[in-house]
Amino acid sequence: MTKSTDVVEIRIRRNKNSSAGRLFKFLMNCYNHRINEDGKTASQLVLQAAWLLYWPFVLEREGNQEKAREAAFWCIRHLESHILKMKIHFGLLDR
Repeated sequence: MTKSTDVVEIRIRRNKNSSAGRLFKFLMNCYNHRINEDGKTASQLVLQAAWLLYWPFVLEREGNQEKAREAAFWCIRHLESHILKMKIHFGLLDR
């Protein structure tokens, strides 16, 4: 059983008409959308984005330079793949 002291929780509330609110609504409703082929929940999508952007810095702060570099390489590859998907989706390859 997990103790309450073993859990980290984040709660984000935004006005539904703000840009952040609209983003959260989109993520909550995109289970079958082509950008979410794995059917991840909104929480999983947000965590994945945060992971890709910040995990190498977490490892670096914890003092593990080699793992931080490996994670940075992995994260960059995944971010570049996502950028390519966006370019294809929005017709931006020729720009």
